[in-house]
Amino acid sequence: KNFQNCLEVPLLKRDDSALVLEVLPPPELHLLMGAINTIYVALEKDWGKDNALTWASAVGVGRSPYHGSQFEGNACRELCRARAVSQLTDLAPSTIVPYAEALLALGKVVDECFGMHYDPDMDHQALVDDFREKYLKLNCSVTPKMHALFHHVVPFMQLVQDSLGPYSEQVGESIHSKWTQVWGRYAVKDHKREIYGKSTNRVS
Repeated sequence: KNFQNCLEVPLLKRDDSALVLEVLPPPELHLLMGAINTIYVALEKDWGKDNALTWASAVGVGRSPYHGSQFEGNACRELCRARAVSQLTDLAPSTIVPYAEALLALGKVVDECFGMHYDPDMDHQALVDDFREKYLKLNCSVTPKMHALFHHVVPFMQLVQDSLGPYSEQVGESIHSKWTQVWGRYAVKDHKREIYGKSTNRVS
């Protein structure tokens, strides 16, 4: 509003004094996916694509062909569990240990910050700081999602006195699969697209 660059009325109407975190909670699913996929791409570069794939296969997860071939929610969660991290350390040379340490630290953040359980006595900031310290040692850049994880997750939790679980975007994301079914029934088929819109028998 200060630069007259808003074309329409905002969808989310709040008083100007409201914090962004009061309107838009940190998106736990996309923060997890962003962290895992960023770390995995760096792991491929430092260890080799075949080696990284061997590890992912041993864990029992694979990349989705959608969105540029990334790991999705459940697969991301598996890759930062202690079992998966243990398999990584068994397979990889010592130079890859920092990746294992970062993934294990991320798993602790997910356990305590991203679910439905909230422990008011837990030092959530210490968990995030530990992950941040280990992440910064990797061959990874600080993406906007990583910035949000490092700096906005804990303030939001302190604001609402809860974890991110009840505010997750996963419910909205699940609509995608439902919409795919609807789209499959009503979408114009490829072999008919050339005649779409040419009919003179339109209903006005």
